[in-house]
Amino acid sequence: MKYDLGPASDFKEAKINSYELGSHDVCVVKVNGEFKAFRNMCPHQYVPLEDGIIKDNWIVCSMHGWLFDMTTGACGVNPTVNLPIYKVGIENGNVVVELE
Repeated sequence: MKYDLGPASDFKEAKINSYELGSHDVCVVKVNGEFKAFRNMCPHQYVPLEDGIIKDNWIVCSMHGWLFDMTTGACGVNPTVNLPIYKVGIENGNVVVELE
């Protein structure tokens, strides 16, 4: 299912935006003009990532500092842990997240 989050021009660089989309809690971030979407929960300690910090292409968890690549979901601390990543793009000038 696709969710329209509004005009891409409304998104500020490196600001974490969180949404409840159906049964999913999702974060969307614009980094260097590209949009990233991922699950709003650290798979390490299960705390919301909306309170995290953006560092280059990484989201850093505010609880223990674990970092996750926002493109691949790979963890920079433990290679066996991954952050779920969602499809995100621009359609008719709006940010659209696609969830399965």
